[in-house]
Amino acid sequence: MRDRGEAEFFRGRQEPLEAFDQLVVKAETEKSGTIFLVQGAPGVGKTAFLEECKKRISKETWDAVWCDPDVLWDVHELRKSLRLGYKIQLVKSFVQLGIENLIKIGAYFQLADRTIIGSIHQRRKKRGLMLVIDEIQDLGKKASPPDKAAQRRVRNTLYQMHNWRMKKPFILLVGGLGMSKNVLKQYGISRFNNDCDFNLGALDKKSETEIIKQYMTKKGGVHENNPNFNHWMNAIVKETHGWPHHITNYGNVLSEYLKENHHVLDDKGLKCIVKQGTKKRFQYYQRRVEDFDIEERRFIASLLLKKKSQRSKNDIISFFQNTLNRQQSKELFDMALEKGVFHQNEEGEYVVPIPSMQTWILTKFGDQE
Repeated sequence: MRDRGEAEFFRGRQEPLEAFDQLVVKAETEKSGTIFLVQGAPGVGKTAFLEECKKRISKETWDAVWCDPDVLWDVHELRKSLRLGYKIQLVKSFVQLGIENLIKIGAYFQLADRTIIGSIHQRRKKRGLMLVIDEIQDLGKKASPPDKAAQRRVRNTLYQMHNWRMKKPFILLVGGLGMSKNVLKQYGISRFNNDCDFNLGALDKKSETEIIKQYMTKKGGVHENNPNFNHWMNAIVKETHGWPHHITNYGNVLSEYLKENHHVLDDKGLKCIVKQGTKKRFQYYQRRVEDFDIEERRFIASLLLKKKSQRSKNDIISFFQNTLNRQQSKELFDMALEKGVFHQNEEGEYVVPIPSMQTWILTKFGDQE
């Protein structure tokens, strides 16, 4: 089951959205552009944020195209995404009188530009172009360039995109897990322009509450004047922990229950919704650890039992090395990062992104050492 998608009720994220809007204006003014990155743990709403950015650009002046990472080195895939094809273009025709007075008629043809940047420049239907790539961390592993030549093309492509070398309003909008910045660093993108990279976390309480309210009113059909409205809303907010994936799950359970039970807000209904939503929340945590064997889950729980809540990469790998060898410890750390059990915060330390997920891991595996 995929943990990503467009948000039914998008709220919050004002700082990164305003930064994106400013980048659009700058790209239009300077007729160039750069890379805009958002990263975060699974279920934090990265894809929903990318979709929101796509909605905010002018459809009259910008094209927005979703792509896979391979468009950064495979010109065929890029041209297919941009619907350019490979058209043969007539350069010039000629008529020539030969030595034996024979007339020779000919024409020179050339293929459409087969370079990545050249193909982007051919996309001139609208004034601006935004390429959107989700799961950019796959560029470092699952969808990595197949050979050194492709790696060089990725490096050159990203360099020109990142350093305002395009000749039209352009944005490469990318989202990915917490290791995305390090993956891009492998291809020469070590520093981002001001306000062009953001680490998404839990939503603020106001945004979270507003979304739950929308599920109750717009989808559930309950009026805000209902005397139990605020009690229900606040009770559900206590369960969702500001995490977009949880908010969506509880919200869907909430709205479906209200529609099926004639919009009645009683204690029995609230208990039912909390129970169903909590079950889905625990299923989400289970998916985060399903690729770990039981011993690996215990190693992680043992680490979390330590009082320190924020840890460096070396701290975690060193702890695992109490039982595993160096390579096994590194592989366990990498998988925990990929699966969203760990996430690198803005201070550069690694944490469990949702406090309730840490509690679940400790309860489930922490007493089995």
